[in-house]
Amino acid sequence: MNCQKSRELAYKIRLHALEMTSRGGTSHIASIFSMADLVAVLYADVLRYDPNNPRMPERDRLILSKGHAGAGIYAALAESGFFPVEELLTPCQNGSRLSGHVSHKGVPGAEARKPAISSPQAARLKARAMIASATGVRRQSRGKGSVSITV
Repeated sequence: MNCQKSRELAYKIRLHALEMTSRGGTSHIASIFSMADLVAVLYADVLRYDPNNPRMPERDRLILSKGHAGAGIYAALAESGFFPVEELLTPCQNGSRLSGHVSHKGVPGAEARKPAISSPQAARLKARAMIASATGVRRQSRGKGSVSITV
């Protein structure tokens, strides 16, 4: 494990998130800051991915149920090479693919979108998240050596 690399990534995630929430007129900075270290360790040392091949079948998948912290995932993806870091300057703007919550549509490396809070899908995700938070990070085999990590 490269502690220096994950520390630097966590710092960059927080820095980008602060800029993104300020530019986008959004809030929830505490949600992003509170998960920055975990996301940094995952992207720096744990997850298997290839930013040049974001749909690689053997990739690990991070599904974020903490939708208000999407800017942190976008920052990690950009710093990991999935898209240019400069794009982080366009959150919540017309024509930007970086919405307030993580969206998998058009964002390389993003695996799923966070559903509306009132949807049945959100209720299922919330129940899974509550179970995961009570038991810690879950790793689930997805066959052919791929692992899904849910936080």
